[in-house]
Order: sequence, then C-alpha cells, then structure tokens
Amino acid sequence: MKPFQIPLFDTDPRRLSTEEVDGFARRTGWIDDIAVISPETSVVEVQPLSWWEGVELVIARDPEWQVRHRFDNSAGAWLRGEHLHRLDGTSPPIHSMNAKTTPAFNDQNVLSYLGFFCHFVHGDDGPFVIVQSAADPIVPNNAPEEMLALMPRAAQLLKQDEQGYHCEALVWYSDALFLSNFIVRENGMIVMIADEPLASELGIRIQFNLKFQ
Repeated sequence: MKPFQIPLFDTDPRRLSTEEVDGFARRTGWIDDIAVISPETSVVEVQPLSWWEGVELVIARDPEWQVRHRFDNSAGAWLRGEHLHRLDGTSPPIHSMNAKTTPAFNDQNVLSYLGFFCHFVHGDDGPFVIVQSAADPIVPNNAPEEMLALMPRAAQLLKQDEQGYHCEALVWYSDALFLSNFIVRENGMIVMIADEPLASELGIRIQFNLKFQ
C-alpha cells in the first residue's frame, strides 16, 4: 500500500515493522468491535505532528478489511502521546489534545495543522479535504475536467493578526469544491469565515471512513 498522505504535509509517515504493528495491535484491540489490526496484513504508519510536542498521528489500514467487511477506504486513526486518542471524525479528540498539549504554531506548520484538522473532522458527507493539484493522492484518476480546471491552487497563509492565522484553501467536500477562508486560533480552534462554491455535482465523492459500522 502507498504511504498515507495528509494534505499539506511535506513528509511521508514512517511505516512500523511487523513487531511494532503487533505491539500496537495489542494496545488498541478491536476497532469498533468489528475490525482488528493484524501484524500479517495491516499497514501501520506514524507521522510526527510538529505543533504538539511528543505527539504522533498513527494510521492503520488493511486491505483485508475491504474483503472481509466491505469497508472501502477505511482507516483506524489515533493520536499517540502519553495515551492513545482515537480519531473518529469528530473534533473533540483534537480539541482534547489541544487542551492537554498546547499547540505551537508558526508560519511553517500552521497549514499542515489546517490540512490535518480538515481531513480528520468530518461532516455528514465525509471529510473537508484540502486539494491543491491533480497530483494530490486524494484526487482520483477519473476526476472531471470541471474539477481539474480549478487546479493548481495552492493553500496559502494570508496573514497573522490578533485573531490568529488567516488561511485560504481549495476544499473538496462531498461532490463539490469550495474556496474557503479560515482562521486558525492559537489554541487550535479553526473558524471558517468565508466559503465560496466553485463547482458542484462533480459526480465523485471522497471515500474515507474512520469508523467501522
């Protein structure tokens, strides 16, 4: 399996060895009482998160989950520090970590945090994925021309003031693309302050599940 890539991250995660996967599987147990991490078939990758000291993102995937359970493009995700915190598509696990480990943002990592937050906090129709070019791994090969015509459009940090970091990014949510403006607060809260629809009814949706049902 290809490395799991998060929008706006410029480094690939580290893949755990079979022995490390076995140890992590013993720590996590069953996922939603349905799926289990296997040292033989699962790929588990670790990504350091620069804004939280000593905290890593852990992603577990397994092609057998699709075969056995029909879970297309599903992953288990955790924040690993002193304890494991399961990422389930809601914001409380991230805000809980922000409360325990004060984030340290700067011009170099705030966009990565934005990409991370949008990818792992889902709405009713899935994640709010930041896309920048047709080469992004999340963009499918059959993406319509209407979608590709809006790229490349790099996410950018516009300014920093007393409110926080003002950022702009192209966001793919459900079957639509938006040009969105965000403020990333110093405490890790993210506020969307503008949301301009650019294309809708694209005919493709993101398939990325964090919960096993």
